[in-house]
Amino acid sequence: MIGIITDSCCLAAGGLLGAALGGHLPRRVRENLPLIFGVITIALGTTLIRTETRLPVVVLSLICGAFFGELFRLENRLENRIRQALLLFGSLRNADRNLAPHLVTLVSAFCFGSMGLIGAMTEGLTGSPGILIVKAVLDLFSGLIFGATLGVVTACIALPQFAMLLLMYCAAAPASLVMDSAVITDFTACGGIIFLATGIRMCGIKVLPVINMLPGLPLVVLFARLSEIMPVLNRPSAAPDNVLVLSGIARYQQKIMRTRHIHPVLHLLRWPFILAQGGIVGLSAACLVGAFRWGLDAVPRHVWPAARELPARYGLFGILLWGAVLVALAYGAGRMVRAVPLISGGGIPQVELECQGRLHVPLNIWLRVIAAKFLACLMDTAGGLSQGREGPSVQLGAGIGAIVDALCGHTESGRRNLLAAGGAAGMAAAFSAPWAGFIFAFEELKRPVSRTSCLLTLSAAFAAWWGVGAIFGFGQLFPFNDISAPEPAAWWKLLLVGLALGLGGSLYNRALIRLKTAESRLPIPRQWRILPSMLLAGVFLFTLPEILGGGGTLIVQTGGGGTTFAMLLLFLAGKVFFSLLSFTGDAPGGILMPILCVGALLGLAAGCALDGVSPSPENACWLICGMAGFFAAVLGTPLLGLVLVMEISGAASCLPAVALVILTADLTASRLHITPIYAALRSSIVVNAIPGGKRRVALSPRMLQTRSTRPDTRRTARQSARP
Repeated sequence: MIGIITDSCCLAAGGLLGAALGGHLPRRVRENLPLIFGVITIALGTTLIRTETRLPVVVLSLICGAFFGELFRLENRLENRIRQALLLFGSLRNADRNLAPHLVTLVSAFCFGSMGLIGAMTEGLTGSPGILIVKAVLDLFSGLIFGATLGVVTACIALPQFAMLLLMYCAAAPASLVMDSAVITDFTACGGIIFLATGIRMCGIKVLPVINMLPGLPLVVLFARLSEIMPVLNRPSAAPDNVLVLSGIARYQQKIMRTRHIHPVLHLLRWPFILAQGGIVGLSAACLVGAFRWGLDAVPRHVWPAARELPARYGLFGILLWGAVLVALAYGAGRMVRAVPLISGGGIPQVELECQGRLHVPLNIWLRVIAAKFLACLMDTAGGLSQGREGPSVQLGAGIGAIVDALCGHTESGRRNLLAAGGAAGMAAAFSAPWAGFIFAFEELKRPVSRTSCLLTLSAAFAAWWGVGAIFGFGQLFPFNDISAPEPAAWWKLLLVGLALGLGGSLYNRALIRLKTAESRLPIPRQWRILPSMLLAGVFLFTLPEILGGGGTLIVQTGGGGTTFAMLLLFLAGKVFFSLLSFTGDAPGGILMPILCVGALLGLAAGCALDGVSPSPENACWLICGMAGFFAAVLGTPLLGLVLVMEISGAASCLPAVALVILTADLTASRLHITPIYAALRSSIVVNAIPGGKRRVALSPRMLQTRSTRPDTRRTARQSARP
């Protein structure tokens, strides 16, 4: 990688040096030097087109590449992104409105020139940086020339140049399997023509859309391979025909630019683009959520054991020291919630509101939400609050979708589809459950079902699931693959357990809503409302540490046996109490994992009481049924609960029993007129606290207190909440 680093450093140094010397050079020098470099670029592009080039292959690749580039408006998108970046950093003034098109030209010349691409591949295969060293010398003087004209922003092009060359360096070995000397010659010629068009643009002769021609570079490899079975394409041409080829390409590009309507058959070409967008959202969410999961898993292994050793080492001073740490964590999390109100709670209600069009969060606020949510949840977990990672993961994934939308540019409907796909990717990455993430986007986020939304969401969810497994090694959440299902003769017990779970879910929802209502009347400053639950977590750390955190470890512990029935009831009471208290104070953190844990303990306790036995691996099916039934009763999403629990547990043999329990629990919750928890929590979202955001009408608390039936109330809520 010596050549890559040298080339990028030379470009950055040349840009900085040119910016420093630009004010001391005469104006005529600063205006004429770029034209001279444009002529040099034309000459270099011409030399790259050899007599051995198979021009039919190159021409067809450039034509198809230009077509796709114009179809997806690559240059316009890149120019808009550059202009937004300049505005973000305050570099675009009234006198610099033409700066973005100049930077587009330089990005094409420095990042996508065939000399650099071939040089990076050569270094990746042979380790020889010779071509890139020669290019580094040229880029040093080129950066000096354009830095004197355009300023420091020229040096910033070294970053995308380094990324592109590094990508070609890493792809050299796989590409060598399909690129022989003839293919490399055609690839070089295709890049030479794009380089030639860049030089023409630099000289001001014609503003050619060089970025829109870039898809021809990968296509030339495909067509070069096809030429082996199509003799018409396998004909080398002489150099004098190059002028005719270039003029034909220019005429074709002008024809495409004048075209306003596209044949309906070409509408099918957008599906690969949609799948690629979903894959990008999913992989990006996998990286972010995977790092988030890794951080949350590391806290119980390192922070809590060290904190429990403090009293043994330092006595009362150790306890006071950990209390001071908890106060600092509570203050830091509270300050973050006050600065970025949208990070309060799990984050799923916020994503639902934006997917339904009742909340609009600008991109700069999304960036703050991602950073603040990540850090605040780590603080809460370090303190020991009974919170999960799933709600925050959904919000982090939706933030990735918002970023991809800002880069690609979509309509409002496309933006909501990307947000839902990001939320589904976050759910899939948090639970390692791709089908649950897919269903979550439609059953919970209420996205309309269409081919576009289904393809986008499915590709994002599976890409996120694959990413967290391949990069971080996360797999199935619970090891319950070998659990045996109840006998059909004992299925009447499933109905009783389902009734208990539906009743328990209704009580849990009512307690949580009333606790949130009573919290607003407390005479405690908002930024300190996390402190009571944080201090209580410190007490439980030394007395009942099993109920701290989301509860995944407690589920595995009770499902594996070795727990008495009395201890199971103690865990259940403590987990319910502490989970409700941990959600007060707008503490950033999810409630899905605590809900699953409470449901598992409640289902296991009810099943063991009916069987008259103590918890053991033989009756762990009650634990699986409890997770699914309680989840469905609290959230009002029976299909999501069924698919999620099956994916995270692997207990496929319990599927009929789990389905019966979910049906009974959901029906019980509906008959008790219980509002699904996320529908109730939407009323506490502070919509007007978003600077620069579009205001929407949120749900009123009174409307969310009761309901006659679950479907009718949700329809009424949607109609009442429309602006």
